[in-house]
Amino acid sequence: MSSLIAIIVIALLLFWRIFRIKVKGAIGEKTISAVLYFLDKSKYKVINNVVLEANGKTTQIDHVVIPHAVGVITVPQTLMVVFQASYIEP
Repeated sequence: MSSLIAIIVIALLLFWRIFRIKVKGAIGEKTISAVLYFLDKSKYKVINNVVLEANGKTTQIDHVVIPHAVGVITVPQTLMVVFQASYIEP
């Protein structure tokens, strides 16, 4: 029985070591998405997972917030949030 527990623990540690960056990135994206869900829907439009293509290359934007300012939020796999805003004059 103890050898089975040891195998399971080793398997879980190996899984975490291999996939921890992707897991952290997914948790970060879901957290930001949950926070953006509570924005006032009459003032802001939130678009998630936008894929852009230019010159045969693609890039993915995690979240776009519109209207009074166009904000782009990128959540790298390190859980650091990068926010860029371009304000639009009414």
